[in-house]
Amino acid sequence: MGLGPNKLIAKMASSENKPDGLTVIPQHDVNQFLANRAPSQLWGVGDVTAARLEKMGIKSVGQLASSDIVSLIDAFGKKKGSWLKKAAQGIDESPVRQREGSEQIGRIATLPENSSDYDLIMPVLDNLAEDVIKKTIERSVSFRQVTLIMITSDFKTQTRNHTLQRAVAEKEILRQHLDKLLTTFLEENKPTIRRIGVRVAGLQEISSQTTLASYF
Repeated sequence: MGLGPNKLIAKMASSENKPDGLTVIPQHDVNQFLANRAPSQLWGVGDVTAARLEKMGIKSVGQLASSDIVSLIDAFGKKKGSWLKKAAQGIDESPVRQREGSEQIGRIATLPENSSDYDLIMPVLDNLAEDVIKKTIERSVSFRQVTLIMITSDFKTQTRNHTLQRAVAEKEILRQHLDKLLTTFLEENKPTIRRIGVRVAGLQEISSQTTLASYF
């Protein structure tokens, strides 16, 4: 998963394959991130374009960024030539597409035994939260809504939810809110829970300036 100041950088960052699954490129590191890469590594540059750039003596993104815009337009046309110049400079003006709010990711599990014991329930909830976060990483999305689902021993479904101020994708934040929701529910009720679940919604692609800015 990648985070960047725009979609272009975020998509390129997502291909870095860091061990923790997350690569973050802040605005001030964009030029360094791009400079020594081959033009073919720019998202949207194919083999044909890369070969033409090489014939022009342009063998790195840094060289492309400093190339004469007139030469690029002569070689590729106004639209593509201008785009190549901007992309090499880490500029991407394409809009960020937000997922439909109805989309969600969730996991549910049966407890080892029917219980209202926080110490028995929370480890199961932790495992579910980890599974949900893995799914968000696979789909490169963050979320704004957290829902705790509880099915009691009499098969009644109870839910508690919280809407975050900003979209996030970190397990620890998810866990903190699940902890609060569960603790409050157990304090207000005396349920015997049979199954426990986690659901996140308000999904959003992790490639916007707003999302990245919240990390710095």
